Amino acid sequence: MKAVADKLTLERFRANYADCKPYYELLDGQAVQKGLPTKRHALLPAILSSLLTELGFKSMTGTDLGEWR
Repeated sequence: MKAVADKLTLERFRANYADCKPYYELLDGQAVQKGLPTKRHALLPAILSSLLTELGFKSMTGTDLGEWR
């Protein structure tokens, strides 16, 4: 039962980690440091955007999808 008690709530996570750098995300009740993007990571959205544009889709880079729960 101790594992359940140790999980962070969303409110507590926001209070403790909202302004921390490097950034953290809440995964399964634990604060986990986000990985830093690489050059390869930055290139991938550009390639996907180009391919989708060629297929007739409008790409919206930088779109905020909100918070998933």
